[in-house]
Amino acid sequence: MTRSGAPPKAHHFIPVGHLARFGESGRTQRDAKLWVFDKLTGRVRHAKAGRVATQNDLYTYRVPMFPPGIDGLDALAAAISDAANRDWWVETDKAEIEHRGVQALAALERMPAGTHRLTESARVDMVAYVALQLTQHPTMMRRRAAAAVERFWTAAERLVSRDSPIASLFTGLGQGDSVLGLIPDQLSLARELNYLSWSVVRWLDGPGLVLGDNAVVARYPDQPFAIGDAWTPGATFTVPISPATAVFLGGFDPGLVLVEDRPADVARREIPLLNTMSWIRAERHVFGLRCEDLEATRAALGPFPARLASPDQLTVRESVLPRYALDDSGALEVIPPPSTLEYDHQAAFRERFARSGKSAVGRQRR
Repeated sequence: MTRSGAPPKAHHFIPVGHLARFGESGRTQRDAKLWVFDKLTGRVRHAKAGRVATQNDLYTYRVPMFPPGIDGLDALAAAISDAANRDWWVETDKAEIEHRGVQALAALERMPAGTHRLTESARVDMVAYVALQLTQHPTMMRRRAAAAVERFWTAAERLVSRDSPIASLFTGLGQGDSVLGLIPDQLSLARELNYLSWSVVRWLDGPGLVLGDNAVVARYPDQPFAIGDAWTPGATFTVPISPATAVFLGGFDPGLVLVEDRPADVARREIPLLNTMSWIRAERHVFGLRCEDLEATRAALGPFPARLASPDQLTVRESVLPRYALDDSGALEVIPPPSTLEYDHQAAFRERFARSGKSAVGRQRR
């Protein structure tokens, strides 16, 4: 938090605690140093975990909690531009999911080899974290925002030209809707991921795993780098949790966890493929404990360019976005989505974490 009580402008879309697992230990997790390959520039640098995988105001809510009707588009544009309507409750409250999720990663890495059965309460932190990573990446935030803006234009374009100067302000409307839809989107996806079995693989030696800026890698059987969802037949979701350990979610068997230790010769066959998938699913940056792991992954691409990227992983869940109705007088009606119509953010968090006996932190929306 800043001295004013507001969270920092730089919002992490991968928690520092997860990034630090791929870095050299520092005084704090934020100081852990890891190697970063920039796919856009082709450069490699050493950076601290606290200074990567961030975007300013990514989860700042820019639109006020409107009443059912808004008196004209000018009033809407003014509301979007008003700094008083900036809110950061999503960034503040999702930190609880991230904190618990990073703890769950460490617990999975320590599990003894063998077959385990986990209760739903024991799975909740991990599935909540995986769902959040998939729904909060900047590419998903942009795509959800674009879908929200398109819904607005479906209602408004007969009265307002898309070339109008006021049109650019509606981008803020879409960004706000995307932020507001993040937690409902994450909750819905977590419920779906909860039905999948898990496999935890630890490689005892060999090359190290890298972590893309999409910390969870979705793979679909017919088109590995297509867009799908948790119900796509054969879909798997890979989470590199350290240079030597990854978790795989896939297959319908709720609560099943298979933990395996694999030798170095297997690591030399499997890790390069996993690293290539992480690289391609990354939008721009790939992180690693060792520079040579990044260089080996780049070489494994062969003739394909380092910029090769397919970061869009999930279909946009439009059920978490509002609809709009605009009458001939210019009065705008915002129709909340079913998933958020009666949505109480604090109550949802209390319900999510009630099983563990701990309450969620954060504050209610205004």
